[in-house]
Amino acid sequence: MKLLIHHHAVAYNEGKSIWIQSSIGAWVRELSFYFSEIGLLVHISKEKLPIQDYQICSSNIKIQSLEINDTKNRINRNRLIKKKCKTVSSQYDCLLIRGITPRQLLVYNNCDVKTKYYLFIQSLIESKPEFKFTKNDIIAWAFYKYRILQLNRIFKSCNVLSNSPQTVLELSKIMNIKAKFVPTNTISLEEFEPMEFRGIGSPIKLLFCARVNKEKGIEELIEAVSILKLEGVKTTLTVIGKVEPDYEKKLIRLCESRNVDVDVIFVGFVNFGMDLMAQYKESDIYVLPSWHEGFPKTIWEAGANCTPIIVTRVGGISGLVNDDEVFFINAKCPKEISEGIKSLTSNQERTEDRVISMYKKAQSYSVENCAKKLFQVVNYQSE
Repeated sequence: MKLLIHHHAVAYNEGKSIWIQSSIGAWVRELSFYFSEIGLLVHISKEKLPIQDYQICSSNIKIQSLEINDTKNRINRNRLIKKKCKTVSSQYDCLLIRGITPRQLLVYNNCDVKTKYYLFIQSLIESKPEFKFTKNDIIAWAFYKYRILQLNRIFKSCNVLSNSPQTVLELSKIMNIKAKFVPTNTISLEEFEPMEFRGIGSPIKLLFCARVNKEKGIEELIEAVSILKLEGVKTTLTVIGKVEPDYEKKLIRLCESRNVDVDVIFVGFVNFGMDLMAQYKESDIYVLPSWHEGFPKTIWEAGANCTPIIVTRVGGISGLVNDDEVFFINAKCPKEISEGIKSLTSNQERTEDRVISMYKKAQSYSVENCAKKLFQVVNYQSE
């Protein structure tokens, strides 16, 4: 069976190798053990980018390029995409769109395959913007409505999947769609270290690993570090992830104003693999205070490396992990973050129980198990 996958990922061809971001690459590589061929209907870059941190050398994974940077005309660009989709899709049995992704409807309508799937990995409820009478807020609200319209059109004739039981319920409630739960992950069973709770020392070493923007809760986390410092609790915060230069300057100013500039270190992007896993192992607590999420792969990464987790109860997170595995906080609440850090530190026996439970949960949702589950769903539908 041949599977065509579309996502807004950007890939780079290097001889017989494909470089792509790990959130797609590790998952696709594992899928290649089940499908006779996988086509990546993605954009390509002319040179290797830092975000392309995962190398694929599998002979049955091929890039089907959507590279269209030679034209800036929207009509002509869409025409070229339509032509590419029609030509490429004839080689495959199934299409899977991993969304939400910008050109999803255009790709969906122009790929002629027997079976189509949409893998939903975000949250409609948490990502819905508040309507305000400002230019940027109106634009954000309009884009959200447009995405909902696109999804409604796609879901009418598509097999819908979602990577959290919580977002499965969400799709049923909001869009009256019967979706199937199909988890996603990037961590292989081979990458799990032996289970060992390292304890939480002093200073408490905090880790943030995500795209560094306001909606990931990074400002609330910095505020929490400031609160702890005022209370005499010593902490350090390592911030991993891509950040725009202007926003990084804003965060540095925030750190300076809160007198925590020497306690917060901006590392930037770290390649998936040993370097990234080492950051988890060297940290006492992983904190992700997002405003909204689907289900972030970093929770599995922290779990596999026995790092205690503090996370917001948003999107699809609470559908897959519970209070016995992670410490939940509410979004946009620095005080709850600081209290959570103190709670994990003061009751380390309870924290160890959470670490052990989360480690076992992460094993059950390894990339091997997730890829097998997707293949079983696709294979069943195709029979």
